[in-house]
Amino acid sequence: MAERFTTDLAFIILVLLVAALLGFLIGYYVRKSMKCKKCTELEEENGSLNLQLTKLTAENGTLKGGIENLETEVSALKMKIEKLEAEAKKAVKRAPARKPRVPTAGKKIGNR
Repeated sequence: MAERFTTDLAFIILVLLVAALLGFLIGYYVRKSMKCKKCTELEEENGSLNLQLTKLTAENGTLKGGIENLETEVSALKMKIEKLEAEAKKAVKRAPARKPRVPTAGKKIGNR
């Protein structure tokens, strides 16, 4: 009788395991087939946002290139300014400043 009880118990456990496995697989496929509408909407939105992200990344790269060009232009203009200031200082050193004419009393300045 012990052998029959053990055999029946093993059979029942095996049948319960198979039923649990079948229940899991059926639930998995039913859930997979009933994909919610919100999920598809979110996937579409995710796709559009990824596309927008790639566009913005490309635009960011072009703008960074433009910034680098402007920075080189700024540095070139600063060098030009420094060169012109140096030339202006040399010109001031070469030509001495004239003394301003002080009008004397009784003389008209302008039309005679």
